[in-house]
Amino acid sequence: MFVAGVDGFQGGMSAEKYIAITKTTRATATRDLADLVEKKSSR
Repeated sequence: MFVAGVDGFQGGMSAEKYIAITKTTRATATRDLADLVEKKSSR
C-alpha cells in the first residue's frame, strides 16, 4: 500500500478494499486505515 500510494488504488482505498486485500475484520480494517491517515497527517 505504501509503495502504490494513494493514486495506486483506483477510486482510493476503502475499508471494503482493505478487508478484501488483508482478509481482516471490519473493526481491524477501520482501525488500521485510521492509523495510516493519522500517520500521514503527522508528517
